[in-house]
Amino acid sequence: MILLKVKAYIKARQKVTLQDICYHFDLNRSTAQAIIERLVAQGNVQKLEGSQCSSSQCHSHCQQQDTWLLWLENKYPPIKISLQTSLQ
Repeated sequence: MILLKVKAYIKARQKVTLQDICYHFDLNRSTAQAIIERLVAQGNVQKLEGSQCSSSQCHSHCQQQDTWLLWLENKYPPIKISLQTSLQ
């Protein structure tokens, strides 16, 4: 049940941090990481490690370290396959 709620939360916001997940769902970091690993394995979420300002408006060059989670709307791009058949 919590997996679906976290999935919906990330999908609605498109880009969140692991800390956002911990605060919103009142989870400890290791539990939140386990949930995220499951979503990453399913292909719904991309995990990015790095330092970015959470507001993306910061010009003070802060070095906030956190794990960013991005929703992947189209997990797999469509593939066009041409089929050739020969009737003899």
